[in-house]
Amino acid sequence: VGLCVFLWYARRPSWRRAIAVGAAVALITHVRVNMALLVGVFGLYAAIEAWRCSNLRGRELWLRLIAHPATMGATCVLLLVPWSIRNSKVMGEPVKFVRSPSALMIRGNNPYTYGRIGVFETLPEKVQQSYGGKDIYKTSPEQSRMAWDFILKTHPPFYLFTLLPSKARYLLFREHLFVPWYVYGSDGTPYDSPFGFVFHFPLFDYLPLTMLAFAGFFIRGRRCPWLLVMCWLAIIMPLLLLAGVGGRYRYPADFAVILAAAAILQRALFNHNFEKRFRGATAGVAIYSLVGTAICWALFSGPNILDSAKTLELNPTLQQAVKSELVYSQEKNKVPGGTDLILGMVPINPGLATKLAFTYDVETTGRVKVQTVVKYFDGETTKPLPWHESATGNFNYGDIGKIPHISGRHWRVVTPYGPAKMMGLILSVDGPGGVKLSNLKARGPIWLNQ
Repeated sequence: VGLCVFLWYARRPSWRRAIAVGAAVALITHVRVNMALLVGVFGLYAAIEAWRCSNLRGRELWLRLIAHPATMGATCVLLLVPWSIRNSKVMGEPVKFVRSPSALMIRGNNPYTYGRIGVFETLPEKVQQSYGGKDIYKTSPEQSRMAWDFILKTHPPFYLFTLLPSKARYLLFREHLFVPWYVYGSDGTPYDSPFGFVFHFPLFDYLPLTMLAFAGFFIRGRRCPWLLVMCWLAIIMPLLLLAGVGGRYRYPADFAVILAAAAILQRALFNHNFEKRFRGATAGVAIYSLVGTAICWALFSGPNILDSAKTLELNPTLQQAVKSELVYSQEKNKVPGGTDLILGMVPINPGLATKLAFTYDVETTGRVKVQTVVKYFDGETTKPLPWHESATGNFNYGDIGKIPHISGRHWRVVTPYGPAKMMGLILSVDGPGGVKLSNLKARGPIWLNQ
């Protein structure tokens, strides 16, 4: 909506249309607050176009260069003020528009989040203590200061080379309609994911769309050639540099990606000689799929880190699941909530294996439900490290898989916790019945040593 209104303004600039641009941006900002940045993009673009226009002079140049952009911004701000007043009154504290910018900053910029909104337990101890029993989303300058200290003073290399790429992957290539199985790490069963975690096809992820958009941003002969890329950067860059937020904050920027990708596809396929170009596109998809599948294979075809003589000697229960089969049955739960079978503790190195692919065969009987769980430890204490990938609850574990009444080969890709030195595996059995677990493997990259 905002883009269409601005293009309407760009065709024939006027006061009325400048006001409409500011109103449109204010309207969409009520849906997602980071869309407010678009008013700056539209104002800047209008000013640049006015400066480049050689036939503008005097008053007309001043209107287009300064007055119209200022009108867009002022209109947007004025229409947002009532909502800000309402929020401040309801919350009982001054709220400009959103309540939690500094809370999102510290939750997304500390050594334990990998750029995501980690659960409360993943916050630095100093931050947890500062909350006490208060609202964890209440904003404060102290939280912003600690986040900036982390970025600029205490952990700049970690932020630049680890956290920032992780944020980029999380924002740009996750939580989309087309998600690659091996990255997202969803449970795999013989019914819903028959190809497992290695098969990679471009229609299943966001990467090819983004690559097409990067080409489409700069094709010639399009009106307002830099506008889409400016809109996209205005929405994406603050998310990468500041708060560690999920893909839903990126969705408003997808209009620029989709339009740019559509432009390049239209020019590449439909201008002329469609059949020849379609064959070329098909070959490109095939090559992409082969390369992607080869990369997946390299990432998840290393040695089974569970199949170590030393590890299996110390963990006889794990040895059964890895070398032969682990069989367990019960008429009812021994404890409320299910019975936990401790499989064993395994040393890990998240620096060398940023992801691990678990595969295992399961057979169930009766009405039993099975849940395989992984916990991470720092190697110095027996207390599990907080689980960092869940933003919905205070969990200290990660599900490898939940298998109710489904027998067959299962898989799961997990991301080991950065500070972890040990990984604990648990088999949780709930309800009457039996379970047989076999061929348990956890494999990382092919360059990982046993």
